[in-house]
Amino acid sequence: MSSLDDYKACDAVATILKLADQYQVIMFNEAHHVPMHRAFTIQLLDDLYRKGFRYLAVKALTSADDGLQARGYPIRKSGLYLSEPLCTDMVRIALRIGYQVVPYEFEEETPPHQGDDPLADQRARESGQAKKAPRPNSGKRLAGKDSGACWAQPH
Repeated sequence: MSSLDDYKACDAVATILKLADQYQVIMFNEAHHVPMHRAFTIQLLDDLYRKGFRYLAVKALTSADDGLQARGYPIRKSGLYLSEPLCTDMVRIALRIGYQVVPYEFEEETPPHQGDDPLADQRARESGQAKKAPRPNSGKRLAGKDSGACWAQPH
């Protein structure tokens, strides 16, 4: 195993944009309590769109708001985490750029707490979101041979 001395710091935006040429899906794992993560994602949206990415799948969005794409901005029923201003900005900016925004929040009723495992609800939610997550070329949420997908995952 190599030591940390074998690694060097590099510009994250430039590196991601360079790697985007080789991949169809880019995932951003964000913490919902750290708005700076969404600010970072916002920095990449224009350039990723220019590279052919057309979808932004956001776990924070629910399917309850069927007018989001046409309206161009989220509202209260768009999703719980959109009360955080940069999360709302990320979605609004993506829509303005031209992304097809895809919700994949787990919306089924989470099973009640079972036994002594305090993480049961969290595991059920995470599992549900993983099953609902869009997959390129699956014919489900991201259709056909579209040129790309940009997948943001506020976590």
